Amino acid sequence: MSDSGVVDSDLLVIGAGHLGLRVVLGWRRVFPQARVLAETKSPNRHPELSRLGAGVRLRDDPSPSPFSNMLVSLPPSAVDDYRREMKRAVRLWSGNGRLVMISSTAVYAEEDGGLCEEDSPLAVTPRARRLLDAEETIRAAGGIVVRMAGLYDRRRGPHLVYLRTETSTRRPDGFINLIHYDDAAGLCIAALRKGELGATYVGCDDEPTSRQSMVDAIWSSDVFSPPEGSHRCMFTGKTGPLGRRCQNDQTRTLLGWNPRYSRFADWLGLPRDG
Repeated sequence: MSDSGVVDSDLLVIGAGHLGLRVVLGWRRVFPQARVLAETKSPNRHPELSRLGAGVRLRDDPSPSPFSNMLVSLPPSAVDDYRREMKRAVRLWSGNGRLVMISSTAVYAEEDGGLCEEDSPLAVTPRARRLLDAEETIRAAGGIVVRMAGLYDRRRGPHLVYLRTETSTRRPDGFINLIHYDDAAGLCIAALRKGELGATYVGCDDEPTSRQSMVDAIWSSDVFSPPEGSHRCMFTGKTGPLGRRCQNDQTRTLLGWNPRYSRFADWLGLPRDG
């Protein structure tokens, strides 16, 4: 199904938080006349969403009529029954366009520093099972899954966690896979416009970073100044999992998408070594 399959440009965003708001903005730029409805758990973001031209609703409001295009951007922690919430999303989808669910690269089994791609083996942990069951609900209905790496910008992300931490027992060479919120929103829009029904895609930048490299990059940058009271975290771990090194060549080829920030250090304005 190609971009020409976007017959109706209406869009319902379930979970219009930090990522969903960016998708609303990007969708309105592509389809300025589109009807966009943003659903949230609380009204806190409603004024900002309204300024972007979106209608707003609360999760417990009466259900709207089905939409052609839908983005579901809800973390499992946001609801008691995650799979049931995905079933509700399916009922709100007309099936005429695309239904996209945001999942996580945490579902992959790799922990020894190896490469991890779209079809790599999956984990069997309770956390992964909860995500995978929800994914299956979406794909079974013809929806699309996008597994995102760690999302970040100036206000959110793992780099801010370590700026609030003086000492961590994690190993400094452990890998962290990242994608900037703006790039993630662009990938969501690409999936909504061009994604193959029932497909699974991965969102990540070009180069995973180590924890130590991420902290060092923050303190070397003139672009992002650590907030007052921040710490240059000390990592003391010697053992434990290295994590995974995600890559998404298939996703980029199939959706015609590439990140603006190919690595965390690019966002910080740091040159490449050599």
